[in-house]
Amino acid sequence: MKIKSPAEAPEKKRLGAPSKWRPEFNEAIIRFFDRKPYTDTTIELEQKEGKPGKVIKNRDVVDMPFFSDFAASIGACTSMVVTWAKEENEEKYPGFRSAYLRAKELQEQILVTNTLRGNYEQQFAIFTAKNIFNWRDKSDVRTTGTLTYAEALKKGIKSNEDSDDE
Repeated sequence: MKIKSPAEAPEKKRLGAPSKWRPEFNEAIIRFFDRKPYTDTTIELEQKEGKPGKVIKNRDVVDMPFFSDFAASIGACTSMVVTWAKEENEEKYPGFRSAYLRAKELQEQILVTNTLRGNYEQQFAIFTAKNIFNWRDKSDVRTTGTLTYAEALKKGIKSNEDSDDE
């Protein structure tokens, strides 16, 4: 039996369907997420019998865009869009990672602007920011004073040397 050189070996077939990514998705994702957070409109009703017309002010709040919606708009699934945006895939899908990160910034801007203006419920916005944008509560703990080793032992505080992790 003759062993074939790599040049003579048949080309391996790739598993799975070919990627749906196209270079135009780089601009499409930014266009999809680049929305004005809200639009204020004023409607003046007709005057009746010499009385001034009623003025109605309305604020139309944009629905926050999601990557799942963008993925559906281009016929892909969300996990595929996330895969295209991974750092290790920058060469394979040129420009998409930076476009994805910009879209994420635009999404965050919509959430923050609408929350600060009272257009989104605050608790839900906090939950959304923590889950989508990895926001975290920050505790600033400061200690003052000194503690001797003996006092620390009395209080049950272990030093790194006393750790059970060995």
